[in-house]
Amino acid sequence: MFDPTIYDNLKVGFENHLYDLDNLDELISITDRKDRLEMAGMSREFMLQFCLRDCPEVTGEVVLSTSLEELATEILEIPVGQAGCRLWLRFNMIIKEP
Repeated sequence: MFDPTIYDNLKVGFENHLYDLDNLDELISITDRKDRLEMAGMSREFMLQFCLRDCPEVTGEVVLSTSLEELATEILEIPVGQAGCRLWLRFNMIIKEP
């Protein structure tokens, strides 16, 4: 049986909410999506990039990542260690005349 981790639960939550804002509410447009599993270090990273529909020159990104150590600490329930994941919010804006 698959037991989802903190990373998996947050990924699904962010993904569902942002796609709802895109498809149902039509407030944003998803412009890029990356879901990476880095095999050498067994780290994971998920990224969704979006912009407001009426303001495409400003983009936002939700980046969620976790390492092998964080996953192992959570799955094996190791009392010493840092279980969980990292969340970054990035915003970019094109400036023509600085």
